[in-house]
Amino acid sequence: MKGKISQYKELNGFGWIFEGFNKVHFFHVSNWNAATIPVVGMEVEFEIGPGRKPGQTQAVNVAPVASQVEGGAL
Repeated sequence: MKGKISQYKELNGFGWIFEGFNKVHFFHVSNWNAATIPVVGMEVEFEIGPGRKPGQTQAVNVAPVASQVEGGAL
C-alpha cells in the first residue's frame, strides 16, 4: 500500500499515514524500515498488520517510496 505521513511525533516515536479516501493508519517507529527518519509529507509504502490491542491494526514494514530515496530528495 502507499500513502503519505500526515503526522509524526518524533519524541513519542509514532505517527499516522494518510492512505486516501479518509483512511488513516497508525504506525510506530519500530515498524520503520529506513535509515532516515519519518517526515510529514513523505510518501511511504507499507503493509497492514496487527496492532498492540486485539482487533486493532497498524501500518508495518513502513519505508519511503524508493524514488524519494534514489532521487536524493531525502
